[in-house]
Amino acid sequence: MTEAVIIMAVTIGIILAIVLCQKPVINASADVFDRHTTNTLKGAAILLVFIHHWGYLTSKIYYDHYEHSILGYLAVTVFLFVAGYVTQFQYQKRGKIYVGRRFIISKLQRIYLPYVLVVILFAVIGRHEIGVAVKSIFNVTENWFLTTILVYYFIFFVIQHMIAEDRFRTKIAMWCISMIVYSVVCGMLTGKSVWYNTAWAFPIGIMAAYVNRTGENKGLKKLLLFPVLICFIVSLMLAFFAIHYTVMSIVSSACLSVLLWEWGRKFHVKNKILEYIGTLSWEFYLIHVNVLYIVMDRTDNSIVIIALSFAITFVLALVFRFAVMVTDKAVP
Repeated sequence: MTEAVIIMAVTIGIILAIVLCQKPVINASADVFDRHTTNTLKGAAILLVFIHHWGYLTSKIYYDHYEHSILGYLAVTVFLFVAGYVTQFQYQKRGKIYVGRRFIISKLQRIYLPYVLVVILFAVIGRHEIGVAVKSIFNVTENWFLTTILVYYFIFFVIQHMIAEDRFRTKIAMWCISMIVYSVVCGMLTGKSVWYNTAWAFPIGIMAAYVNRTGENKGLKKLLLFPVLICFIVSLMLAFFAIHYTVMSIVSSACLSVLLWEWGRKFHVKNKILEYIGTLSWEFYLIHVNVLYIVMDRTDNSIVIIALSFAITFVLALVFRFAVMVTDKAVP
């Protein structure tokens, strides 16, 4: 346990060092969250997810009475905020054509196709039985994040077609209703907060993109930003100590999304290493847990597990990303 905690702390420190080794650029461009910044954020987030799952599988540092760690849901918050921001940004840039038939196809290609390929690969090498693999392909609810992000994209698609372009407040109201319904349904069906405790990050990302793109963003007043920061710190600490974990994780995730919105308006965090990893983040996510299990079956050394698992996952993510890019070019 002590070894795992030390390694996790050191690894997180390395990530922070990578991020801080390059001075943030202040107000570098009109695009608040440009491609470099969003990929850098995704790169840092996927490394945190990797560390979280490694720690979860190799140590007892997580409490048994709640199903997800602080590290995990904070990283997912970053992913969903970025996804919401980029989706809304592209919609405002390209218009209604962005949410045409190609929208659904492109999301399935980018999200579902790699998932299918990964399931098939690990079934072929014996990680899963064929029957289990087939079930996983058609029952995507076995992967909560895959299901969640597909649902959010579908809600985005429906709302954009249902509500007029100039009625953004109505769209946000629909998002609020949708997130409440989704959270209630997930809570009833799964009983696991991991399905919905980061739900608000996606619509907050949408709001950030809309306000920033339309030039209406004057930033949060300091009187409002400070309470959000305090609320984030307090709720995060309460969640860490498993005090009303579900509620506190929802609150801290929402607060982090607001802080990302405000801080991203001022700072463009760019790092080539994390940016490159960020371009592979989806494939990396789909692969890493299976690789961790395979490596853990062959060694008990924590350092070997984390180093070898990362290396194998990174290489496989490159291969799968290339396969998806080829498919994107083949499908008009």
